[in-house]
Amino acid sequence: MAKFAPALPPSQGSTPVTRLLLALLCIAALDGTAPAQTWHEIIPREGPAPKARYNASAIYDPVDHRMVLFGGRTSTSEIELNDVWSFGLSEETWTEITPDEGPSPVPRSTHNAVYDPVERRMLVWSGQKLKGGSEFFNDVWSFDLTQHTWSLFEPPDPRPNVRYGTAAVFDPRARSLVTFAGFTDEGRFDDTWAFDPDGNSWTDISPPGSRPLKRCLHHAVYDRRGHSMIIYGGQSEGAQKDIWAFDLEEQTWTELTPEDSPSGRWYAAAVYDARNHRFLMFGGNRGGDAGTTDEVWTFDLQTNAWTLLQAQGAPPIKRTRAAAVYVESEDRMVVFGGAEGTSLDDMWSLEGLSPATAVENQTPRPDAFSLEQNYPNPCNSSTTIHYSLAAAARVDLRIHDVLGRPVRHLAGKRQEAGAYTAVWDGTDDRGRPLASGVYFYRLSTGMDRQTRRLVLLR
Repeated sequence: MAKFAPALPPSQGSTPVTRLLLALLCIAALDGTAPAQTWHEIIPREGPAPKARYNASAIYDPVDHRMVLFGGRTSTSEIELNDVWSFGLSEETWTEITPDEGPSPVPRSTHNAVYDPVERRMLVWSGQKLKGGSEFFNDVWSFDLTQHTWSLFEPPDPRPNVRYGTAAVFDPRARSLVTFAGFTDEGRFDDTWAFDPDGNSWTDISPPGSRPLKRCLHHAVYDRRGHSMIIYGGQSEGAQKDIWAFDLEEQTWTELTPEDSPSGRWYAAAVYDARNHRFLMFGGNRGGDAGTTDEVWTFDLQTNAWTLLQAQGAPPIKRTRAAAVYVESEDRMVVFGGAEGTSLDDMWSLEGLSPATAVENQTPRPDAFSLEQNYPNPCNSSTTIHYSLAAAARVDLRIHDVLGRPVRHLAGKRQEAGAYTAVWDGTDDRGRPLASGVYFYRLSTGMDRQTRRLVLLR
């Protein structure tokens, strides 16, 4: 909805300059255009901070609203790290949460980390260590985000071979870590594997037929609307610029690369922009004379089109190998560290990612009725539910307790075809906070119904 500038009293709005400014404000409001995305440097307010590093991994923990950082490599002494840090995004302070005792991963860099929302843990796999001789890993570790302890999985064969420079996502439906490709002394690979942490087992899910080239140092995000793993670029005899989708249900690859694409690159920081259903990346190494960059590109997963974002504010310096997380509730991407000649320890926020106009007025009409998994899940204050209608219908969206009793009515009206969002604040229809536990949310129309499970933690 357009926002109109307030009218000025005659004494304030009588000059030609003021009238012109007011007119321009009204035109901008009527046009509905969004403020440009803006870079903002985050300066930690107090206390200790992690060493400068690159090739670290990071996840966003929505329950405690923090970035959790693990490992990486310093350039001052070329040492790999295995420390764990938490950055509170509200307090803007770092806290080291490395366990004092117990098992822990070998120091490493160029590994993967993903977030398991049900068990509230960070899963870490693969990586390399160069200090004291080259060594590659294919181990999987779990970091408990509540207890701040590590535990090692010891699955039987078959397993992926040791490697680094791979890319991975967490599939919340199958509850598995899914990874593609990578590099070792034996060369690059093009295999796809899934690790089931509940069953402690690996499965090779490499499909026959078309698949991306063998590669390493590429980027992957989980596309929750399409239930797929999106991979982009990487290194394979030079910088690659192709983009692919791996359907996690059908376990098939589809190339999405449009004719008009940015130059290839590896070691970019990449996230899935859930509000706008797009792949978003910052920086990276384009190879050769092109070198590192400070560009921000988005790939719209509905139109298969790339867009170069022209963000306001002084941007971070060019860099490669940074860590990044996406914070949907605040519509921003947070970036830490990386390298440009030397390792970096600065922190940045790219804010205002979403356009101001409504999502359903910008995106093509959905071709199916769908109810997405809420995010964050588990939640402790509020959670967002996305759903889509292929045709106009009267919609009923309710939260139910484990006994099936409705506790909150979120939507009950006729809606046109399009994509919609509902937010639940953890209260019932009378505004009373509900207890921690398992709840279900159900979307119904005259012809269709879907139900999903969520967890509320107080």
